[in-house]
Amino acid sequence: TRLLDAIDPDLVVHQGASHTAGYAALWARHRGRRSLFWVAHEIDVDGQYEAAAGPLLGWLHRRALALAAEVVCTTRRQQSLLDSRRPGRSSVLVRYGVQAGEADPGSQRVGALWVGRAAGFKRPSLFVDLARALPEVPFTMVLADNRDGEGLFDSIRSRAQGVPNLTLCPNLDHPSSVRAVARTRVLVSTSTQEGLPLVFLEALAAGTPVASLAFDPDGLLRDHGVFGCAGGSLESLARMVVQLTSDDALFAAVSRRALDLWRTELSLDVHVQRFRDVVGRVAPGR
Repeated sequence: TRLLDAIDPDLVVHQGASHTAGYAALWARHRGRRSLFWVAHEIDVDGQYEAAAGPLLGWLHRRALALAAEVVCTTRRQQSLLDSRRPGRSSVLVRYGVQAGEADPGSQRVGALWVGRAAGFKRPSLFVDLARALPEVPFTMVLADNRDGEGLFDSIRSRAQGVPNLTLCPNLDHPSSVRAVARTRVLVSTSTQEGLPLVFLEALAAGTPVASLAFDPDGLLRDHGVFGCAGGSLESLARMVVQLTSDDALFAAVSRRALDLWRTELSLDVHVQRFRDVVGRVAPGR
């Protein structure tokens, strides 16, 4: 709290579950300031963090949510989870936003792409399985070492060596990752659950369709036709990948819809305006 004492802000914004969110909220209450809790992932509101954190850290997390002048969620599902566990706790929906992508023409795009950390819930091994099942499609995996001591990164790197149509790009920097998203025909997700992944928004901003194995945040992919969720079926996911990498007309139509969705709902300008509205409402200033 020494840093907060030195800065003495009108509003303290904390993103994601951690003990520091609780300390920040308690500081704000003590100093007569406001705090805002920004939900980063479903585990922030579904009870998983509290169960894993233990009594003290779990209590601090609950205080952060209770004392916040507002809770900002990035999906309606997060709002629903929050309401089911803490009835009456208000929240507001502010989706993330990103800048415009490069949006390479479809004729210059190749194959399927996976981007993420070597984390268990992201299930990168399933992308390797998908590449092995579709040898005619070029696959690229941008994999970051999670450094969690479980050895998943090394395991995936070893398995990828046996799949000739799979190119592994370990620990790629973010600008290079964004460029890779703009040069692929389809972004693939194999995660069990997420919030609203930044890489999804980067894909839509570049006109890149998204094919997800198991989740579709608020039905955005389905409802806007930018592509879809396979309901947990690797076979259905494979069919989507084949469609989007082989059918130029389909890709072009989905790409246009992706760019339209980004412009109207997920651009950085839209995000900033919606967040500014929240801040103006909850922070009185001095």
